[in-house]
Order: sequence, then C-alpha cells, then structure tokens
Amino acid sequence: VFVDPFTNSMIICNRGANNILRWGFGQSEWTLIAGSSTGTSGNSSQLFRAPSMALLDVLGNMYVADDQNHRVQFFPSASADGITIAGESGVL
Repeated sequence: VFVDPFTNSMIICNRGANNILRWGFGQSEWTLIAGSSTGTSGNSSQLFRAPSMALLDVLGNMYVADDQNHRVQFFPSASADGITIAGESGVL
C-alpha cells in the first residue's frame, strides 16, 4: 500500500486477488487499476500471478512487480495493458 498524493488515494497491491486497486480517501468503494476483478491469475498483459509491489511515477505510469510470473510490468498512464520491462513470464 502506498499513498498517491496526485489523486489523494491509496494504491493497494492485492496479492491474493491478483490485482491493483485505488482507494480514494473519503470514498466508499475501490477502483480496479489493473489485473483481474475476479481473482483470476495469468501471465497475459492484463493479468498477474501474485503481484507484490506497485509504484506510480510522476506521469501516472505504473510499475508492478509480478512475483510468480518473474517479471516487472509497465503500465502507461490510464492503460490496462502492461508491457514486460524486466524478466520473463514462466521462467523460474
């Protein structure tokens, strides 16, 4: 979990549900940023397998450490499709 001061929200790396969420301060619901809304895991550009950390840069791009896929995914601002920038899915 980390605070995004640009959107006044928390970014939550939800490892067990294979997704990244945004919870705005004062809001009653979360917003799915990336990954599965149903907990489905996978190694496509839109799915994770046990994500462990997510960070945003000043431009709103997101970087996700996708542990069990052994990769780091880059999500351009407002995109649900990630690009593998380090590692390789399926390689131990």
